[in-house]
Amino acid sequence: MRSERVDSLLKTGESGNTFEPEQLRRRLAALWVAVVALAVVLSGVTAYGYLTLQKHNLQLSQLPGVQETLALAGQRLEAVEGKLQAWAADWDTLQARMTGLERRVAYNRELARSEAQKQAAAVEERLRAEAGELANAMDARLTLLESGAEAERARLAQLQEDVAAARTESRRELASVREDLARGDQRVEELARVIDRERVDFEMDKNSTRELAGGVSLRITSTNVAQQKVKGWMWLLPDRKTLWVRELGIQQAYVFYRRDGSGPSELVITSVQDGGVSGYLLVPRAVAGEVSSGAPPQSGAAQPAADGAH
Repeated sequence: MRSERVDSLLKTGESGNTFEPEQLRRRLAALWVAVVALAVVLSGVTAYGYLTLQKHNLQLSQLPGVQETLALAGQRLEAVEGKLQAWAADWDTLQARMTGLERRVAYNRELARSEAQKQAAAVEERLRAEAGELANAMDARLTLLESGAEAERARLAQLQEDVAAARTESRRELASVREDLARGDQRVEELARVIDRERVDFEMDKNSTRELAGGVSLRITSTNVAQQKVKGWMWLLPDRKTLWVRELGIQQAYVFYRRDGSGPSELVITSVQDGGVSGYLLVPRAVAGEVSSGAPPQSGAAQPAADGAH
């Protein structure tokens, strides 16, 4: 016969899966220990009572209630023994049910594990797909950035070449401007020298020699009134140089230079008469007041070192 306690435990395990198989085993073992302990306690109490009665020389027959109590205790022990035998008989059934319960629990665990693995695989596949899409997008963006960087590098290289060409052209233009400035300065200096000159007017007779300005002497050797031209020579000091004047017409500038670099000088004839000439001499102010040293050569005594330009 099955006990109510065992039935309750089995029903609870079958219907609600409240207890695990291992937990149910522990509860059954505790129940068996309690039953055995109860039987031992009852046996001990009975033996102790019997020994006590013998010690006081009492006969069981003199205590009419004791026999009834012992009989009742024996019946209870028989009932407990019957229940224990029923439990032992039903132990195989309990083992079978526990085995089935373990199988169901194992199946449920395996099913849950399989479902979890499927879900994990699905999540992993989705994550891989998303990661692949993200990687493709990043690759496309990197490719676009690299192409843009290549274009920028090419543009920068072209810009550097343009800048180098512009610098070279600027250097050339700057050199040309500097040369123009140098020539302009030289021209300005020459113009300043031309402007900064003093005019010395003169009148003199033919075949006479006259010092017109510092270091410049003039001699007229021939006059042509019809053509308004003269011939003669000039003597320059301190250069000690003779310049021949040949067929110089009126208002024609006879330009000559001195070795000191003081600038150009000009001899201009303004009028030619039968016995003499008149005109003017333009000389730099720096040499206009110089006093000549040494006498001019006589006619035909020296040849000119260089002729001036008309």
